[in-house]
Amino acid sequence: MYKRKYVRIPVTILVDLYPPDSSVKKGRGCIVNLSLGGMAIETEAELELNSEIFLRINLPSDGKSAILDVFANVIRQQQIGNLYHYGLRYTRINFFEKLRLRSFIKRWIKTHKEK
Repeated sequence: MYKRKYVRIPVTILVDLYPPDSSVKKGRGCIVNLSLGGMAIETEAELELNSEIFLRINLPSDGKSAILDVFANVIRQQQIGNLYHYGLRYTRINFFEKLRLRSFIKRWIKTHKEK
């Protein structure tokens, strides 16, 4: 049986989508699950399979929002009506962004295990 490398957590986080070489926003979406290796998003924006996308994530952090910038590859695509569901794998994420992401995931797991 296939076992994921990273723990996935279900979330609802806004994300802005950009082409990797442009500052013109391609669209906005919602992250529906998140891990240290990638994420799944839902959006009305059309993305090409196997293409790279730049993501600006509004990561909740201690009552405020922290911006996380990452690049990811579109590895899965599914269309449901006018909504697209994409699986993304990080291609470029700097060390500090990865630490903030790891901290967010650990806090989420700790908070939700207590319930």
